[in-house]
Amino acid sequence: MYIIGHRGAKGLAPENTLASFAKAIELGVPEIECDIRVTADGIPVLEHDARLETPGINKYIVSKHTLAELQTYRPDLPTMAEAIEFTARRAIIQFELKPKESIEPIIDCIKTYLAKGWTEQDFLVSSRDVRLLRRVKQQVPGVPLGIVQPWSSILAVWHARKLGTKRISMNEHALWPPVIRGLSQRGFDLCGYSMNDPKRAAKWARHGLFAVITDYPDRFTALKSDPKSDK
Repeated sequence: MYIIGHRGAKGLAPENTLASFAKAIELGVPEIECDIRVTADGIPVLEHDARLETPGINKYIVSKHTLAELQTYRPDLPTMAEAIEFTARRAIIQFELKPKESIEPIIDCIKTYLAKGWTEQDFLVSSRDVRLLRRVKQQVPGVPLGIVQPWSSILAVWHARKLGTKRISMNEHALWPPVIRGLSQRGFDLCGYSMNDPKRAAKWARHGLFAVITDYPDRFTALKSDPKSDK
């Protein structure tokens, strides 16, 4: 079973922070998923929501504030570049692009690190927005892509085939054995999120589930394996 740390290790440290990445790396996960937004000054940062929330009632729209302003409100907000440098190829980083997000700064960051010696296989770019993934494929064609489709396996397969990818991520509540078996038999690598129950994951792995995206990688130590050995 392939284990992917959700937003680093969301259940063990603040999500989408270097502390969360550190915990996931400490636990030996082969891949870390995180969310990307772009600031007003064109810097990709790790943040799930369009609005950055601080204690109290304050909310700041990421795209309308500079990196310096946002880090004043949240000092542990890391940039995409900082996450890549910190991870230092110890795990694949999956960057989930949010629909309609500014894409060029994200692609430019990936290109910068490819020029520095990172490889396309050090990254994976996923999204629900197929148009964004098409642009990634055009500009960095060797970087693996993943479809995020919470509820519909039919849509997931359709989009995956259009993009030429085998990686699909779906909400665990949309999964059941026939769906898992069907996607596995057609050669897709199905990832369930956010899965935090090792017993359920082990059961579904027997039906062909490729990976779990989990808040608690520490719970899945006994299930960890090299995905190449599962094929």
